[in-house]
Amino acid sequence: MKVSDMSVFVTIILVGLSLFTALLLESRMDSHYLLQLLLIVLAIIFTFGLLFGLWIDEPWAYPLSTILFAALLADVIWLYSSTGAFLVSAFALLVNVAGLVICLASVQRPKTLAAELETYNISAGRRKKK
Repeated sequence: MKVSDMSVFVTIILVGLSLFTALLLESRMDSHYLLQLLLIVLAIIFTFGLLFGLWIDEPWAYPLSTILFAALLADVIWLYSSTGAFLVSAFALLVNVAGLVICLASVQRPKTLAAELETYNISAGRRKKK
């Protein structure tokens, strides 16, 4: 198994754990739980698109996964302020930060034009002759 396959596998598991902890925290909310359910449904729909991108190894999948983990991290902070559930929130923070780190480390650098540019070596002696 390649390292890229392992990072895809771990990213999928971390997204699932993050959504599961968001559901756990949502069940403890007293108000605004419908808004939170809407956010979770939108994240699940977004996650299916990301899973497809990760599956076919698209270059846009990891940057969008990073954005998803950052949004879920902000959501966990909001849920913690609403519920006060420390242990579940701490686990969710750990999962989201690990997901951010893995996705940032897996982002492919774009190819630059300098790598495709052909250069020619001209000897210094030929240039000085006039």
